[in-house]
Amino acid sequence: MFQQMLFQMRLQAKMDTYPTSKMEGLDYCNSCGICCWRRPCSFTPEDLKRVSEHMGMTESEFFKKYLAIDSPDGKKLYMIATRKDQEDLLAKYIPSDRTFDIDTPCVFLDEKENQCKIHEVKPKEGKAFECWVDQKPYDDPDKYVTEEYLRALGWDGNKYWDEE
Repeated sequence: MFQQMLFQMRLQAKMDTYPTSKMEGLDYCNSCGICCWRRPCSFTPEDLKRVSEHMGMTESEFFKKYLAIDSPDGKKLYMIATRKDQEDLLAKYIPSDRTFDIDTPCVFLDEKENQCKIHEVKPKEGKAFECWVDQKPYDDPDKYVTEEYLRALGWDGNKYWDEE
């Protein structure tokens, strides 16, 4: 609970610096980058295929270089882009205490230009997010994958609570 409150306070500080479209009364993306600071996008298998092809990589190479694994309940698994300081989590299960890390953005955010480096092929979740509209949290059933799928990409199968 405290972690989420701290996250919200830090997010507000970011929004004071980079006002969102909603804060400015706009009905389109103003490229504030807040979505990239708040939570990196989840990747469906189709997103992984499209983005890895765009980057000239195999799906497994891309997974091992840019993605981690997350879960809303410890059972349903999905791939998520890492944050810039999360190299230690590549192709691993992300602990919940590292999920709410507002101090570093998604690995794909070009902070100098404040633009997504993969904007033209960004994941479904990134395309669906419209900060100027009140939305329910995004939860696409297509993003959930099996352990077997993740192991084929290179995941070792360990979950962070297995290592304690």
